[in-house]
Amino acid sequence: MIIQNLKVMNVNNRMFKILFFIFLSSLYYSCKFDDSIEKENTYQVLSLLINEYTANSKKIIFNIPPPPNGTRLKQKLSIKDSLLLYKQFYKETIKQKVIALNPKMFGIDEQYHFKEDCNINQKLLQSFFNLKESKKINLNKIRLNKKDSLIYYTDNHKKMWAKGFNEIDICLNFSRIKFDKSYKHAILILGVSYDKLDGFSTIYFLEKKKEKWVVKCEKSLSIS
Repeated sequence: MIIQNLKVMNVNNRMFKILFFIFLSSLYYSCKFDDSIEKENTYQVLSLLINEYTANSKKIIFNIPPPPNGTRLKQKLSIKDSLLLYKQFYKETIKQKVIALNPKMFGIDEQYHFKEDCNINQKLLQSFFNLKESKKINLNKIRLNKKDSLIYYTDNHKKMWAKGFNEIDICLNFSRIKFDKSYKHAILILGVSYDKLDGFSTIYFLEKKKEKWVVKCEKSLSIS
């Protein structure tokens, strides 16, 4: 009888170990799967906003030749001047841009509000404010529409003349991104700089429609 009970206990222990192993394995792969989904959506959102701002970059400088002998130019732009402006615009539009990203998505240290017609889930917004730690960005996972150059904005750039903006066209600084459980909505902050004293920051509420992320609502936070 005792031997029989011991056999039953051993079987039960083995079953318990097997079930516990299955539970841990399922938990591990579930977390890994969730992490994979978050990464996929993170880089979809980053790619969307990067392509948006590089496609509409305002860092275009138009130079009109000065009038002869330092006299004032009283007449309107000539056809030649207009063609010159168009040529500069065209060159700036098609040229390969250098896009610099801060290496990490920063954590949130303030609370912000959206306008009422955005219909944002307040629990999602509050969860966004709880993202305090930064997170590294992998440039290789970002997909650009054009053959622009994508680099990290490093401490070396900060030490350069004009903070490195003589060598880059635009610098982007992303916050952490908060997704809802279904990965249909997301909130983040983006800082955009075209020069050391020319930039702004915006908080975005995005929605996923037909497997594509779109900006549903945005609010300007700062302008410099």
